[in-house]
Amino acid sequence: MDELRRQGKEQYVGFELQMAGARNVKAARALLADYDNDIDKLKAAEPWLFGAGAAAPAQMGATGLPNAGAATDEGATMRR
Repeated sequence: MDELRRQGKEQYVGFELQMAGARNVKAARALLADYDNDIDKLKAAEPWLFGAGAAAPAQMGATGLPNAGAATDEGATMRR
């Protein structure tokens, strides 16, 4: 029964961190003990860990390489 309570508390903390906008819940949970388990204190002290900090570079489109299954001109000609 104690194990279920512990798991429930961990899930609750993870959910609260997600709702606060944590980019990495595992890292935020590790630092949370340093701030008396107060998410607001953690968010104020470590803004980079939450969405309000510096924006992470967004991934942009394709790599510029052809798809592995894309037909080249040579392959298209051979099928005709």
